[in-house]
Amino acid sequence: TSNSSINHFSNLFFLILSLFLVILEISLKSIRLRVLASSIAQIPLRSAFVSTLVGFPFATVTPGRVGDLIKVYTLSQKTSLPLQKSLAVGVFEKILDLISLFLLVTLGITILALQGIIATGLLYLLLPIALIGFVILAALNKKLVNVFLKYAYVKLIPLKYRDHTETAFDNFYSALSDIWKHKKNLGQVLALAVFLWANRILLVLLFALALGIEVQLKYFFFIIPITFAAEILPVSVMGLGTREYTFILLFSLVGINKEAAVAISLLVFMFGILPPAVIGYFVALKEYGGMGNIKKVMNP
Repeated sequence: TSNSSINHFSNLFFLILSLFLVILEISLKSIRLRVLASSIAQIPLRSAFVSTLVGFPFATVTPGRVGDLIKVYTLSQKTSLPLQKSLAVGVFEKILDLISLFLLVTLGITILALQGIIATGLLYLLLPIALIGFVILAALNKKLVNVFLKYAYVKLIPLKYRDHTETAFDNFYSALSDIWKHKKNLGQVLALAVFLWANRILLVLLFALALGIEVQLKYFFFIIPITFAAEILPVSVMGLGTREYTFILLFSLVGINKEAAVAISLLVFMFGILPPAVIGYFVALKEYGGMGNIKKVMNP
């Protein structure tokens, strides 16, 4: 009975500690957003914090977490940043996330393969991630996008909107150029990216410890980025199903049974994803004055 009470207390302690890591994730993402935006204009940390929170619920319910980009609209509304420049900040942030994720996934799969721990399905995961990365890098090339845009002018964009579209295009790439020029800010952002990934990995580790599951820490650093990559693929809402399958596949490679893997996945959802999404939902309601106004933002 004494051991049972100790285990229960220990499990509860790990879950409470995980909530602090969730708060730390929100804070780190807010600071990163502010640092990126400061390459264009100085913004209050509170505005970056509110904008980040607003993005969570929409990222949670949209495939590929594309709804997270609503935060750039919120950022523009709460600061002096024009929408196109705010969008550039949000897109650049996404690019950094995806590039760092792709590097970690490639590193993780390579190291697991070198240790003889590999599943063929993981190799197929690299293909869509690499494709997404290629599209993003292509989108950063202004000349290449300009070629497409010229075609779109003729075929897709009505004459009365062409001047506005060209101005928005120039503002967007001007903002991207400003961000690239501030090397000190980029260094800070990269450092924050390292802390964010370490925080996310430790969060999942805490959930495993809360369930009394022991696994070598190094495997979490190799495996967890791969699970995040599977979650962002636009094949499910809230990552449901995809997350569980990926956890079962990956943790089975290091000796964790499927029941335990699903339990960890559910804790990730309940304690790692839902809390910031719920808080962000109420912040969004407060900022926009009701769900009707939020829908207008999402569907202008």
